[in-house]
Amino acid sequence: MKPRTQSTDRTNVTANLSESGAMEWDPAEIAHDIQNPLTIAQQYLKLARETHDEGHYDEIEDALLRIKAIVEGKIATERYHPNGTERTPLKPVVEQAWQTSVTGENTLKIEWGDERTPQVDIVPLHLRTLLENIFRNSSDHIPQACIVRVGTLRTNPGFYVADNGPGIPTEEREDAFTESYSTNKGGCGLGLHIVAKIAIEYDWDIIVTDSHSGGLRLEFHIPENAWHHDNTT
Repeated sequence: MKPRTQSTDRTNVTANLSESGAMEWDPAEIAHDIQNPLTIAQQYLKLARETHDEGHYDEIEDALLRIKAIVEGKIATERYHPNGTERTPLKPVVEQAWQTSVTGENTLKIEWGDERTPQVDIVPLHLRTLLENIFRNSSDHIPQACIVRVGTLRTNPGFYVADNGPGIPTEEREDAFTESYSTNKGGCGLGLHIVAKIAIEYDWDIIVTDSHSGGLRLEFHIPENAWHHDNTT
């Protein structure tokens, strides 16, 4: 088997999707988004029954509260409108999204371009939902344990999420963000579709390219006035 080489192709998927009108709200997305915390709750409930360790109940409570927040947030807004935007630190939301995603034996690595903590103007629930869907996509489409990296872009305001999986072929990149696209048998294909919807609502561009290891790299280019740095780590 030949090793996969890194492609230099870069695809802006949000530009064409926003023009196509393919990003309408679908209530089925609620069911999709609660799947991660629901699975987490089920896993810890099983552990609690087997070990009688009451510490697992805290994890179950966190997962159920996450489900409650998702349902209330989606019903209240019906779409991902940027109402209630606040300056949101990226790192804690990345860590929270990883905690409430089904990531198996995957490893998260946070890599900032400098020592300052990046912040972005967004509804925190929307940022967490975006990240959870990316993390779940990596877990669903990479059969072995993988490394997921989150870091800041060097030349533009924004951040990236990259993995060392199989990536997305150049000719399929735009389709991958449309509803019902999935390479998994029985998959619903909503994950990256939701990611694109949130990005479009905030006027972010998503650039799809290869990671250094030949996997998938999603770059989120954010308007300069919505991207900030703190002076602390």
